[in-house]
Amino acid sequence: MTFLVTGFFTALALVVAIGAQSAYVLRQSIRRDRVALIVTICLVSDVILIFAGTAGVGVISEQAPWLLMVLKWAGVVYLIGFAAMSFRSAWRPRAAGLSVNDTPAPAPSTNTGSEAAPHEGGGTAVLTQPTTQQMTVVVGRSTPRKTSLRNVVLAALSVSLLNPHAILDTVVLLGTVANSFGAQRWMFAVGAVLASSLWLGVLTVGGRALSSVLDTARTWRIIDFSVGCIMLAIVTTLILH
Repeated sequence: MTFLVTGFFTALALVVAIGAQSAYVLRQSIRRDRVALIVTICLVSDVILIFAGTAGVGVISEQAPWLLMVLKWAGVVYLIGFAAMSFRSAWRPRAAGLSVNDTPAPAPSTNTGSEAAPHEGGGTAVLTQPTTQQMTVVVGRSTPRKTSLRNVVLAALSVSLLNPHAILDTVVLLGTVANSFGAQRWMFAVGAVLASSLWLGVLTVGGRALSSVLDTARTWRIIDFSVGCIMLAIVTTLILH
């Protein structure tokens, strides 16, 4: 239990800091967009990376120090790209859903169910039925729009399994610490997996709970800008260390 708890808090200290994976999970949770699939992919990816590091893959870095440098600068490039996309999203209007403050675009009417009613000044007035788009607006909540399955899978893999920064944290750092415990390293790994599961759950529940408050164009601009700044801060940390 001592090794399990040590693994839990060591991993928790790494994952609680907002990184590319956490930012993506939180964003999709607020949008209520394929959250279960994204969390599953991220968790499975974390398990693969943690167990790979525990199995000794991270020790390879001791025999090949150049590998750490490759991962470091690959992580720098990756996070700069992630920051750039966040800043671009903050600059452009969000197209995640349709909120009550948005005006639905009028659709070409093919409705033949219009009715003619007498007009006070003589003649008739046309009474049209509300369009489908107008009827889909729900007060106090935006209408979620699902991202394509292919894009979701690629993005989830990109921020977790293919993220050089995540590889440095899990395979190299956690793997090195885990292997220092000898035969008990697998209990350390289980604790790290539990920490990852807990954090992903917190992001999911928190995002859903705050979706009705945060899902506005103004809030998304602030969130995207903040995420971009955090990614650049992580880049600075990678460069200096």
